[in-house]
Amino acid sequence: MPDWFVRKSCIPNVLLSKEDVEAALIDIHRASSQLRRLPPLRLWRGSQRRMWARCTKQFTEYFQAALRKNPSSSDFLKFCLRLLELPSVVLTQTLPTKKSLSEAKASLSFKLRKAESLAFQDRLHEASKVLFSHGITPPSVAVYQRLQDLHPPRKAEIPVIKPHEEQFSITPDAAKKALFRHCSETWKSLDPFGWSTALLHLIRGFKPEAGPSFFDLSADFIAKLANCEVPNTVAFIFTTGSLVALNKDAEKVRRKRVEDGLRPRERPINQGSMFLKLAFDLALRSREAQDAAKALLPIQQGVGAKRGMELIAHACSSFYKQGYAILKKDATNGFQEIQRAQMHRAVERRCPSLISLFQKYYYHDSIGLYNTGEEIKLVGINEGCRMGCKLSSFGFALTVQDAYLSVKEQLENTALDKTSDHSFLKAATDDVIMVIKADPTNPAALYSRIRGLCMKLDLEADKVGLSFDNDKAQLLLPPGWALPRCDSITSTRCPL
Repeated sequence: MPDWFVRKSCIPNVLLSKEDVEAALIDIHRASSQLRRLPPLRLWRGSQRRMWARCTKQFTEYFQAALRKNPSSSDFLKFCLRLLELPSVVLTQTLPTKKSLSEAKASLSFKLRKAESLAFQDRLHEASKVLFSHGITPPSVAVYQRLQDLHPPRKAEIPVIKPHEEQFSITPDAAKKALFRHCSETWKSLDPFGWSTALLHLIRGFKPEAGPSFFDLSADFIAKLANCEVPNTVAFIFTTGSLVALNKDAEKVRRKRVEDGLRPRERPINQGSMFLKLAFDLALRSREAQDAAKALLPIQQGVGAKRGMELIAHACSSFYKQGYAILKKDATNGFQEIQRAQMHRAVERRCPSLISLFQKYYYHDSIGLYNTGEEIKLVGINEGCRMGCKLSSFGFALTVQDAYLSVKEQLENTALDKTSDHSFLKAATDDVIMVIKADPTNPAALYSRIRGLCMKLDLEADKVGLSFDNDKAQLLLPPGWALPRCDSITSTRCPL
């Protein structure tokens, strides 16, 4: 291992327990926070580029030796932590001294400061998304507690499933080819430990005189992750993510909820490690995974569908003009609440070639790192999909498909007229849209049908741990319809 790395590393030589590994992950995450100030690659100074190229080259010998070790050894475990730590050890020293916030900047909202930071990094598209979103909830201990509440305990024991079909695997050479295409110069958000595919882009063309390059070894290691050739302790390290809470409501609505004594509505986003994201990406590009995603069509438009949201929008607009009602339902805390046990069963049925991947990275508990502004706290993640994980939408969609098929069947069986009723159901992962034929001469029939569909959705969703019984549902009545003057719609819990 290079001397400069040994001097600056925060990884202890002895890791005796899971708590030691967690402490090391917290230290790496804390150190990498400085790298958020890095500009896009095209704005890097020559000295920064040379520093990164030189240090990765010097790290290569240790990298190669580590990959030859037993993956279950403590040496391999420490190597994984050191690999995550590499960007902060090398690049932090290239950053200028951080200046304290001016009084004017300190007065800006958290959202504006974030947008300004992205704009200075020439990440204008991301800055515009921040500006037009409801923003990130400013970090605090109270937000940490709410995030933990949003991650429920495990509801059922996850079955141990032995694969009966050939499992996904990829060779280091194939992984290298895919990785070479994937690692572009585009500067994206850094992972919890400071890694970005742009950092690999800088060195992907380097060819040493002898032996593999750092890029070659990275592809080899990512192939190991994708092939599940690592122990659970290593899987735990790479399933660790960093959490942020996104506001679901506008500021005016948030203030009203506080005045009414209600909790803020927030969406937890779990940003995973770059290496595991790349491994999952390789698996999801396999023919079996692509076929499994296509099999969810035409209902599911959030996974494996090109321009799925546009299709839903245009279809709804067209049928609304023809006198159809539109019902929208959204699962409560869907990604965190869905049962992992049911998800594993669904993967076994619908995409058996990836069951080993789910058993490795979605069987055991993981943690999310949350910075309250004063300290980094750990959020336990025992259930559901990690929102932000590459596999999360895929696993969620496979699991909830049976519920959507049951509702679709009821929608067809309750048609007003089999020849002219073209009611249909579409979904964008946990958002469900039902476009329902309406008879202007018999509004009670529409409300009765909606009531039955809502009850069916709740019944089927409960089997996989989900609930659609919330105040997020909306019903758009056909053009020209008057609001009902009775309680016929009340039990559907849908604001009109």
